[in-house]
Amino acid sequence: MSESIHQDNTDHFKEVEFLLLDSVNPDFSEADRERLNSLLRDSAKARAFASELLFDDALLADSLSAEAAEASFREKASSRQNRTVWIRIAAVVVICLIPLSWILSRQGSPQKIETTVASIQGTNRISGLNHGQTFQIGERVEMERGRAVLRFASGAKFAIEAPASFVITGPNGADLDVGRATVRVPGEIKGFTLVTPTEKIVDLGTAFGIEVAQNGTTSVAVFEGEVELLGASQSRRIFAGQSTQSIQPKLPAQSIPHLVDAFLNTWETSFGVESVRGDLRVSRPGERLAPGRVIDSSSLLLFPERENVTLPEGYALNSTRTGLHQYPFRSQIEYLTESLTVDSYLLQYHPGVKTSSSKDRVFTAELHFDRPVVGLILRPDQLDASDDLLAMPGAQLKNINRRGINKDDQVELSEDRRILYIRMSIQDSVDQIRVLVEASG
Repeated sequence: MSESIHQDNTDHFKEVEFLLLDSVNPDFSEADRERLNSLLRDSAKARAFASELLFDDALLADSLSAEAAEASFREKASSRQNRTVWIRIAAVVVICLIPLSWILSRQGSPQKIETTVASIQGTNRISGLNHGQTFQIGERVEMERGRAVLRFASGAKFAIEAPASFVITGPNGADLDVGRATVRVPGEIKGFTLVTPTEKIVDLGTAFGIEVAQNGTTSVAVFEGEVELLGASQSRRIFAGQSTQSIQPKLPAQSIPHLVDAFLNTWETSFGVESVRGDLRVSRPGERLAPGRVIDSSSLLLFPERENVTLPEGYALNSTRTGLHQYPFRSQIEYLTESLTVDSYLLQYHPGVKTSSSKDRVFTAELHFDRPVVGLILRPDQLDASDDLLAMPGAQLKNINRRGINKDDQVELSEDRRILYIRMSIQDSVDQIRVLVEASG
């Protein structure tokens, strides 16, 4: 009898495994979906088997693999290569779609579990949401004012501006009913999915803006990389520099002039910048990737660089201290006593051409982050040495001379490490410093 039961369980697990894998294929039938749901509803052991795939510690590492970065979610799922990876991804998809509120724990006893799939990384002028607040699958979020940035379990970042209403559908997606947002999916992460009343957007390794009006009209602007639109009968890919608008469900999206300005607030928030004040702005989409080519004689610019970079023990910085930093600091070098994972930002003034005035221009600014600043790189030689590790590929920094801060420049880090006060006295030269912020995870 026990052998028969064991065989039945094995057969069911094989069927669940097969259906999980096939669930992301375009020809997956409604009958197959019903069969999969039936197996999961009727068998605690089948649910435990599926949940093990979802909660396996290797899930995120697998789903972020280099192979997954080479093709779209749907195309890759159709391949039977890398079988384990795509079974686990399918598990995420299916378990997010069915009402799976009771599953078997690893110890074998049934219990209700709540799985955190997203959390608040930062907020700005908002009430009702708090830094560090977590969300489970199915939770609805309503925002009346302000901005917030959520970090999903997949690593995707979702910066949203009120008024907004959305539902968390899983560790790599949400349903957006109304609101304006910037989505950034750094590194090799792919497959973040947003569903709106008139469109379905799947990222393919990108940064994009999305706005859903009260009537459901959905506007999408791709800033970096590409996305796939799946709301109509025929899928469509759009690329950096392109924008579309979807007015009715199942009808093809229409191309529109590229949208950028509407998303500057959420673009800024997505990088953990709570606010900038004074003679400073955050680089726009399109500027970020090549700061060496961006000329602006009227303000300082902040360029978000690489994220989640681990600096090794012994790495040289100019300072990890709070307080005032100013010239001269040639002997001021600190070496990390342990490895440190950071997000990097390049602060730059680049006028491009010499002015006719011999008088220095003074720029003052405040820069507020949602996480602590953990290090500063201020010297030209150390800026040069850190480019390979921290600058964006193609940043075009090699031919810039006179980097770093100069005689009358001042940079002050607040005691809570979240605010930089900047004063730069500049005539014709390029001034740059690198700000290292605690990585968001």
